[in-house]
Amino acid sequence: MADLAARLLAPAPGAQVLDVGAGVGKFCIVAALAYPEVTFVGVEQRPALVDLARDLAHQLGAANTRFLVGEALAIDWDDYQAFYLFNPFGEQSHQGAPPLDHTFGRDPQAFFANVRATRERLLARPAGTRVVTYHGLGNRAPPAFDVLQVDHATGPLERWTRR
Repeated sequence: MADLAARLLAPAPGAQVLDVGAGVGKFCIVAALAYPEVTFVGVEQRPALVDLARDLAHQLGAANTRFLVGEALAIDWDDYQAFYLFNPFGEQSHQGAPPLDHTFGRDPQAFFANVRATRERLLARPAGTRVVTYHGLGNRAPPAFDVLQVDHATGPLERWTRR
């Protein structure tokens, strides 16, 4: 799935791609190896997962990756031309994926607030901005985005392109 998502984003040389909720960095690392002229930045709230991502990237030679500990909505998105959203707030949802640990519990209000804030940020992005998402942030693409849906063995991926 990470390989397909990277191809759907098809970032231009020199671009920076933000992976929201990067976990152990699998998307960033796979994409970085496929697109060495692009920088892939993963943001994840769990420091232990960021440490693993950094170690894996180093071991695999994915030098064009960076991993940040923190909340995606607390950082500036202006430097990024593309975004990867693999159900980043799903653990908060009342029916999302089971929590990875006890760091975050179910909080449907936080889920909806984070989804709304993410959609607002994406709407503020310039034309040509690309998003690849799994589960579409629990809803349809924001207005002003064209959608391409691609089926994958584990479910549909969508590429949203800002008009």
